[in-house]
Formats: sequence, structure tokens, C-alpha cells
Amino acid sequence: MKESIVVDLPNGQSVDVNESDWTEIASANWNRLEDNGHVQWTQTIRRHKDGRILVYVIHLPTNGILRTAGEVLPTGGDSVTNVVERLAAQFDVPTNVPHFCNEGYQRAISRASG
Repeated sequence: MKESIVVDLPNGQSVDVNESDWTEIASANWNRLEDNGHVQWTQTIRRHKDGRILVYVIHLPTNGILRTAGEVLPTGGDSVTNVVERLAAQFDVPTNVPHFCNEGYQRAISRASG
């Protein structure tokens, strides 16, 4: 079993994300070589057993200090794709990452409703 990750939320709280409670719906990542090392971004959408949606970004800059930020959306809450875009902008995530994450989310929603 993978280790859980702690995602920081806007209200100062955090959520412990583990695969047994939070099922991954979509994810995309990117890394880039910079003068002083690699930078990596991962953006993920997960659904909790109770229906809530978690959208988050993991950012690993060249200094090696992992940063996370996310938002938990109630069932039928704010648009998931808008939150993906908002978090991507916050971390200056390359545009292909939120694009592929949102595409994966839309495919998963289509499969679930079809």
C-alpha cells in the first residue's frame, strides 16, 4: 500500500489522502529540467467514499521542499474543472497538466454516467 500524502487546504487545515478512502479519478504530471535541477508538478482529482471530490497539486521545486494545495468540493459543489485551473495557476503549473487532468476527469465522468 502506498503512503498517504497530506494536502494543505485553503482554510489552514489539511486532509490525509490515502487510496483506501480517496479513489483517483484523474491525474497528470510534468517535470522540467532547470539550471539547478528538476521541477515536478502533479495534479490529481480524487473522490472520497462519501462523494466529496478532492482536487490538489503537488509541487516539488528544485530546492526539494514539497508543497501541496487542494480543495475539497462537496457533492454537486463548485466546478471541478475550475478548481483544477485555479490551483494550476497558483503553482504556475504548465498548461498541459491541468488540460490532461481535466480531460481524464471528463472521460471518467462520461464512463460513469454511460
